[in-house]
Amino acid sequence: MARGEQFLNALRSRVLVGDGAMGTALMRRGVGADECFEALNTSRRDLVRDIHRGYVAVGADVLESNTFRANRPHLDRFGLGDKTFEFNYRGARLARSVAGRSVFVAGSVGPLGIDRRDRIPPDEERQTFFAEQLAALAAGGVDLFLFETFTDLEELRSALRAAQSAAPDVPVLAQMAFYEGHGSLQGVSIGRAIEEMIVEGAVGVGVNCGRGFADALAVVRQMAPLTDVPISAYPNAGLPDVRDGQLVYTQPPAYMAEMSAAIVEAGANLIGGCCGTEPAAIRAIADRIRGLPLVPRVQPTVPAVPIEPDDGPADVEPAEGFLADRGERPLIVVELDPPRGLKTEKVIAGARVLREAGVDLVSMAENPLGSVRMGNVGMAYLVRREAGVEPLVHFTGRDRNALGLHSDLMGASALGIRHVLCVTGDPAGDRRAGGPTGVTSVYDVNSIGLVGIAAALNSGETKHGVDIGRPAGFTLGVAFNPNFRSMDGQIAKLHKKVAAGAQFALTQLCYDETRIGEIESATAECGIPVLPGIMPFVSHRNALFTQHEVPGVVVSDEIVARMEGLPKGERSWQAGLDIAKGLIDAALRGGSPGAYIVAPFNRADLAAELVRHAHAEWAALRARAAEAS
Repeated sequence: MARGEQFLNALRSRVLVGDGAMGTALMRRGVGADECFEALNTSRRDLVRDIHRGYVAVGADVLESNTFRANRPHLDRFGLGDKTFEFNYRGARLARSVAGRSVFVAGSVGPLGIDRRDRIPPDEERQTFFAEQLAALAAGGVDLFLFETFTDLEELRSALRAAQSAAPDVPVLAQMAFYEGHGSLQGVSIGRAIEEMIVEGAVGVGVNCGRGFADALAVVRQMAPLTDVPISAYPNAGLPDVRDGQLVYTQPPAYMAEMSAAIVEAGANLIGGCCGTEPAAIRAIADRIRGLPLVPRVQPTVPAVPIEPDDGPADVEPAEGFLADRGERPLIVVELDPPRGLKTEKVIAGARVLREAGVDLVSMAENPLGSVRMGNVGMAYLVRREAGVEPLVHFTGRDRNALGLHSDLMGASALGIRHVLCVTGDPAGDRRAGGPTGVTSVYDVNSIGLVGIAAALNSGETKHGVDIGRPAGFTLGVAFNPNFRSMDGQIAKLHKKVAAGAQFALTQLCYDETRIGEIESATAECGIPVLPGIMPFVSHRNALFTQHEVPGVVVSDEIVARMEGLPKGERSWQAGLDIAKGLIDAALRGGSPGAYIVAPFNRADLAAELVRHAHAEWAALRARAAEAS
């Protein structure tokens, strides 16, 4: 009988015990966190072999090879991509040499580690990378593949497809990291994950990593009614503390053992450990669950958890907000930046001026151009309370991780903020090394991912499926840049944003009357109002700065020349207003539903004049249309 078949028979007949964390064990022995762990399969074989022996000695039935990130993209970071076969083959042989015939060897396979913010490789390329690793592990004699710590379902599907082509006789257990007992960090529900993993060839499904044993128990309890295939659980040893700059896991083995028994009782077939689990914990787990009976499960007739579509959140019914009056009057948004400090009076006074002029929303960017300003949620709350005008708050993927974005969006909703603009954000510096001031950019999600988070909150739950008590009630906006030679690429992105939940768009500043008049017709098929961005110049220097220093904005030499030679003061900014009024007229004549006006240097008086002009031009166009009909 083939070893893979022996493993499956064992998995289906008794509770098996996995090993613990390889990375934690290596670092305990002095290996640096920034070293290539997989290279140790060649350079320090005795060290890796000793860790395997330790887990066998405490009762592990399944050993994982030291190959979690032994894929070419990850190894390329160390200049070791050409060692992919060697490291995987050696990793499998090291585990095999310790396991003998009584312990099973799992070829550990993790995500490719390619930063999605840099690029997303196509499925075929991902499969090639995984197939290279899997073929080497199979040649090394593994009994099964253990896919672990995946958060991206599409990437996991690529890995499963690669296994079918590279080593179809080796069984695959597929695990994902789920959040708080619900969905993955990218919003994939447990039900959908199970369905996809089984369809792509996994013989067992499971959970690993995450927040610890309690989370794993919650996941297994949800998995068990959905499938009759074996279930595995490899939780972290809880959440770590940081002591002297090191991550320290303090969860006691006795607790992990009792929780493991509960996980078995919930329906799991295989229990091991992820980050922080050491031999003492595996010994306690093995002693506690050895001999426990498997919980019988039956194939469900219908999925207990609905499978959501791929093209965005389901069942979201967001509020209309200021869009309710679309078509009855122009939709006008004006941007005022929060102050650089705590003096809020000028912004509040400016918001009052704009309210009187007829603005719909006062937009507040989040640290525009990567510069420090007062938090825009707090400033928006004050504007709403003190000036009586509705704010539009920008949220970026730059300044907070996905956890913080969830929290701050919910906080904004609780404060009565109902309009949110989801943007990626101007870089604050290199996200790994930091900019000149040591500031780094986060970018857990881009603008589309951020819309997905906000849209999920609109449905009354987090992106991971956790109930938040009530819908957030946001009207969601996004950005659109019309300044490329062709708008096709930006229109394709806008379609994706709409699919994710976007309800309106504001464009980057546009200083071309022809292009600004084309925006409405070009974006009409997207089905949401798109407001063209306009900012009046106040001086020739201001025009030059915008032309050369503001990313994504195109200002022609002809426009700059119109500001040249004018003295600072009223003549200069009046010329800037004339340019802006011509842009507003061109936009409205082209069918735009309104305008997005940026107040230069927070000059609310200049923006207010443009607001009044937009209302007047809108009324004039409507009157002419009525006469013509």
